[in-house]
Amino acid sequence: MGTNPKELLSRTRALGASPRVYAMQLVAGFRFFYGREAVPTSDGSVAYRLPQAQIMEMRGWTPMLFTHDDDPDSIATAAQAAGAIGLKLYGYLDSTSVRMLTDAAHRAGMSAWGHAWVQPANARDQVLAGEDGVVHASLFVGDLLAPQTRDSLLASTAILEEGARSASPEAALDPRIGETLDSMARRGTFLEPTLDVTLRSVSHFDAEHAERPSLPEQYARAVVGFSMGVAREAVKRKVRITAGTDHVAYGPVRDRASLVNELRLLVDSVGLAPEQALIAATRDAAIAIGGEAARSVGTIEAGRFADLLLLDKSPLEDIRNLDRVQWVMQGGRLWRPWQLRSGMASRSAHESNADGATGTTVELTHP
Repeated sequence: MGTNPKELLSRTRALGASPRVYAMQLVAGFRFFYGREAVPTSDGSVAYRLPQAQIMEMRGWTPMLFTHDDDPDSIATAAQAAGAIGLKLYGYLDSTSVRMLTDAAHRAGMSAWGHAWVQPANARDQVLAGEDGVVHASLFVGDLLAPQTRDSLLASTAILEEGARSASPEAALDPRIGETLDSMARRGTFLEPTLDVTLRSVSHFDAEHAERPSLPEQYARAVVGFSMGVAREAVKRKVRITAGTDHVAYGPVRDRASLVNELRLLVDSVGLAPEQALIAATRDAAIAIGGEAARSVGTIEAGRFADLLLLDKSPLEDIRNLDRVQWVMQGGRLWRPWQLRSGMASRSAHESNADGATGTTVELTHP
């Protein structure tokens, strides 16, 4: 997860039954911090949008600035000091910056991931730089654009316009994207498609019934089929897939992505078998995080945390059965779903009621 690694970790570790959270440090280029944009309004006037980094900082996030004059190793050191396990490259970074930051992260024993288009660097640039993974199949649209075109795109509106113009289900079959995916397969680079959040964006605009589609709506409608096509091609070409959601924490519930829905899409629309989808959310997700996560979660075996779900029916028969949760076990402690949803587990993780209603510690044995 991104945002503010130090604050995020201090809050989640104080909770008795929180998920195991691993923080990434967001890194972006100069324009992300200082590029103020003119935005046309409905009445014909012009408003100025704050730089994206300032908006993030107002929400409590702590993105880091990187330019060619900066020491990439100092970025990695500061990220580690805040508790981050890796760098998440976010925007306005060229291929040289991507390589410098990726190399620095690896020297520090950290992972390096990026949005699949960090403008001007596209997915291919990032894969060749040695990143461990890229996120958002929709952003492979950057691989359809020539370097000089990407170099000319400064404002976010221009990026959205180019994406809306270039993305389509047919464009996902473009040989340039195929070459990037083949390189990912050879190198073992992960792809996290985040398909559900793209669908949710379209559903959001459907519910609004705007008389004239805005630029973000045009972009969302263009990339939804493109994203599915890229993910299907990635699976065909044996790219390692991880299951992630992106937008889960704020805004209307209907707009928030769901891991279960993401897994459904990976099975129903992309072509993974249910077992492969589960692996993308467990074993391979832990490997992709790396470090302590790769050693202690993601599979059921001796020496790892007993983090388990008990379901009414097998998800290998139907991935939708993941919704049929009987109980959750974290580190050998049992919780009913209603206890987690109500917040009881967080308040009383180290207590036990007389009737045993709160978490119960059990001992696992191997058959």
